[in-house]
Amino acid sequence: MIRRTHVSLRAGLALALGLGLALSASAQPADRAARLDARLDRLGERLSVTPQQAAALDALDADAGLWAASAAVRDLLTDAQLAQLRDARGARLDGTRQMRGDRTGARQGRRGEMRRRGARRPGAARGERARRTDAQRQAVRAVREDARTRQRDLVERLRAGTISDADFVAQTQALRESVRQRTQAARPADARRADRSDRREAARAARDQALGLTEAQKQQLQARRLDRIRNAPEPLDLRPFLDAEGQLDRAAYRQAQQARRQEQRAAAQARQAERPEILTQEQQDLVRIHRALAGGGGRRGGR
Repeated sequence: MIRRTHVSLRAGLALALGLGLALSASAQPADRAARLDARLDRLGERLSVTPQQAAALDALDADAGLWAASAAVRDLLTDAQLAQLRDARGARLDGTRQMRGDRTGARQGRRGEMRRRGARRPGAARGERARRTDAQRQAVRAVREDARTRQRDLVERLRAGTISDADFVAQTQALRESVRQRTQAARPADARRADRSDRREAARAARDQALGLTEAQKQQLQARRLDRIRNAPEPLDLRPFLDAEGQLDRAAYRQAQQARRQEQRAAAQARQAERPEILTQEQQDLVRIHRALAGGGGRRGGR
């Protein structure tokens, strides 16, 4: 049976998405709609949707935002299709490394083609670069380096237990806002960059509204993020991979990094298996669908 549409959720989600739509980073809505349509088609093929479901998927509005589209898709799918989506997660993850390699190769190919044509990357237009002086660029680098140093200090204090969780979160947020203000003051007005923080906040609001997170869930998720920060491993030591002249054996270093990531991934999966779930099954389904529509990224949950 097709799930009922949550009218109240849709109304609240539309309000939450209002600011995000006004500040949308994309200048090509047609491309965004085409990407969403392609991903909806792939998802529909995987789940063998009915003609009625396919028609409903085709009618989704790309301008409503990914979280709104994801919630609509979840309500259209049957229980059996949602179960199929959960079961397919492991099989999809098995091919993640190959997919990442394909995407990396494609990106490198595009960059090489842009270099050959003398093109600039998006967001680095000639006018924008011309407005920035060496002093302004140096000022921005100084702000970012200072922020990294202060953030590392906060993390060390959190790990040592000399700062509470609440103080760590508050000071991290204050540092982020300070960096934003100092960076904007150090360079000419840039509407695209100035709006980025607002877009992130709007995206978080859309995500929280779509998921319907309770205060208890928000606190649990924050506690889990802080736990990851406390237990994050130290960077891999470069010294064993340096020769007598101080040159880095990059191949050996990359191999060691890959082995370490595999160990960390296995350890994380083991910890996850022992932890109680924070999100309900319905919320987990929504996150899975959002990841599929976002291109499988997962780390951009705030879209």
